[in-house]
Amino acid sequence: MKTVSIITAKIDSKIWPLIRDGKKHYEVRTTPFRGAHFIHYVDSIHGYNLGTFALGASYLIDRSEINCGDIPREFAFTLSGVTREEFDTFFLRDRTTFYVAHILQQVTELNDIFAEEAEQ
Repeated sequence: MKTVSIITAKIDSKIWPLIRDGKKHYEVRTTPFRGAHFIHYVDSIHGYNLGTFALGASYLIDRSEINCGDIPREFAFTLSGVTREEFDTFFLRDRTTFYVAHILQQVTELNDIFAEEAEQ
């Protein structure tokens, strides 16, 4: 038996092409990924299903943990793959804790999620 965790994330439609085309490699959020294996993206305005991707390792970036001023915010911005203006719109200036997960390959069918289970 295999337990799989899939989270759903609303995203701005301008960001979707970056993910779909493999130009955005990390998902940056203000809530933890809680061990999720996959992320399913939906359009933040219309709720359209956009796509599902496998997630790799996730990390906490927190100013209180590393005591280094604004570096966590800058590091999260660098990993985000979006413009400074978009980042500052998505994350209020006083935000100092970020959760980051590596975006891996796109999953096109539910069977892809359970492929390794079927092979056993």
